[in-house]
Amino acid sequence: MALPKLDRNAYEEQMRAEFERTLRDVADAVDNAPQGRIIRDSEEKARDALDRFRKVAYEKAVQMKVNAAEAAFPPPTSAATGKRKRHKGMQPTSVLTINGRIDVWRIRWHCRLEGSETPADRWLDEAESTISEGVREMACRLNQSSSSFAKTAANLARAAHW
Repeated sequence: MALPKLDRNAYEEQMRAEFERTLRDVADAVDNAPQGRIIRDSEEKARDALDRFRKVAYEKAVQMKVNAAEAAFPPPTSAATGKRKRHKGMQPTSVLTINGRIDVWRIRWHCRLEGSETPADRWLDEAESTISEGVREMACRLNQSSSSFAKTAANLARAAHW
């Protein structure tokens, strides 16, 4: 089953204001830093603005992909009754990615005999994991030369800009 593409024009339009805000924040960080400390006093503020944009851009793209996929497919049917499952509303899920923790809202479907399911979770990650492969790989790489789990966790948070 091929999932539909997200609407690129709509995505760009929705991200335009966030992009402009990011550029303003970076420019403000550089402009407001005192002479002799321009890099020292602006680099963290610029990084924070760019990290926020990266997370928001990624989260928005994933959400739009889920929305397009859910709109393209009919509700799942119950194997027990043959009837379509009931729409139980939009439910959030949270995934830790190398682009930050993202929240994605997806439709939850329910059948009294079979319980609930959220097909979008399988579309997002067939393992339905709450920690992405990218985060697991980064954690393993950082742990190779670390002396403790706490130090690895701190290094991971700093490297990933969380």
